[in-house]
Amino acid sequence: MPSYKLEELRYTQLDAFERSKTLFVLAVSPLEEHGPHLPLGVDAFNAEYFSDEITRGFLTKHPEWNVVRIPTLFVGSFLFDAPGSIRVRPRTIRNLVVDTLSSLAKYGYQHFLISNAHGGPTHVIALEQAARIVSRRFGVRALSYSGHLIWSFLSGQYWQEMKEQLQLSDSDLELLKQDSHAGEWETSMMLKLRPDLVDPSYKQLKPFTVRPAQRLRPNYPLKMGEKLGYVGHPSRANESLAGLSSKFLTEKALELVEKELFSGERLPASAFYKFRWIALAILLVALIAVAALIL
Repeated sequence: MPSYKLEELRYTQLDAFERSKTLFVLAVSPLEEHGPHLPLGVDAFNAEYFSDEITRGFLTKHPEWNVVRIPTLFVGSFLFDAPGSIRVRPRTIRNLVVDTLSSLAKYGYQHFLISNAHGGPTHVIALEQAARIVSRRFGVRALSYSGHLIWSFLSGQYWQEMKEQLQLSDSDLELLKQDSHAGEWETSMMLKLRPDLVDPSYKQLKPFTVRPAQRLRPNYPLKMGEKLGYVGHPSRANESLAGLSSKFLTEKALELVEKELFSGERLPASAFYKFRWIALAILLVALIAVAALIL
């Protein structure tokens, strides 16, 4: 079966799809500053790209299914603050996603996937909350995979495998670990997806990295270093990294989708979700303390 865009279907077409073999895919990522060289839509472009790649991989394995793409929601929380960063409260994001998926689940559709490429913890948690609410309310399978992928990277579970598959040297891997916003990886992805939107100035941008404690300073990429809103090594960007890394991440996301849909057991909550109250409380205390020092 081909993939579809929800907005292009007639309701009678959608109603004819077999409920147990239809997967809805929703990308949810914000508009946010990404340095002086990348567009505001980086996270959304990446989320849409992974939605497309996951759809393609899923249909290759399960051609008898229908996959329906829901229009992207350009919303997000926990953003760096600059002109063009559209900040939405986490509970608003959660409710918007719940309402969107509920509008389909109430008609008997059973499978939903939320795609996201923004790492803000409150955003990641809001999406996972939404997936879990819809799953419980309607007895369906709704999965937000980004919390699992991000935590697996941050905790080092992927590092050795990435080093081998991406053909990285030890120093390449160390630099990639320091990359978090509009740096080498996101610039590489935009060179792959939308090179027309990448300002060539990225080649001259100086590296900017910070210690973990410095990340607690509000809006730190716009207040430290060159104050240009990026973190990492954008000048190292290349399409080869984008191609290999996106293939790796798509495969990992597909593994999660397969487990959620076909294993008979639901995936456990991600570490972001399990420790959400402790983590957010610690973060709030730290931000208050840092703000007091700055002021």
